Amino acid sequence: MSNPHTLSQAQILARRRRQMQLARLVGQEIAATTTLAELYQQVVTQVKEQFHYHHTQLFRYDAQAQKLTLAAAYGLANEVDLSAAETEAFNAELLQRAVHTQQTILLSNLSVLDWQPPALLATVQGELIIPITLGEKLWGLLDVYSDVPGLLDTDDQLILEGLCGQIA
Repeated sequence: MSNPHTLSQAQILARRRRQMQLARLVGQEIAATTTLAELYQQVVTQVKEQFHYHHTQLFRYDAQAQKLTLAAAYGLANEVDLSAAETEAFNAELLQRAVHTQQTILLSNLSVLDWQPPALLATVQGELIIPITLGEKLWGLLDVYSDVPGLLDTDDQLILEGLCGQIA
């Protein structure tokens, strides 16, 4: 029995082309912002809407306090943002790993893991956490969720890592 979410080679190539075009457009939109608050909201809104992810959030990192703060979020619970407490309770370990390693974390299929998400995240099937760095300094994290298992892949990772480079 085939997986209804499996994409053909032509669909994969079309998706990749669209992702590249959207990354350019999102980068242009982001470049036009004038305040940090506007930048954060523009990033999560554009990434969520243009790439059709289930939920997108951006965390700022305070190196002195060694603390992540939710700066903007968009997508879950009928477009209602999760509180920082709910978000951090869900994936604090993954977020901290991304902070300490400054490496991207790609989990394409969360259903194979032994985890119990909070009710607002019950439909989440994949997660991609990308550090936002400039040189060796960590500025924050972009955290993206999918509600389709296997949808997030290395193409998403490469596109969003490039976008995070532009954000930094």
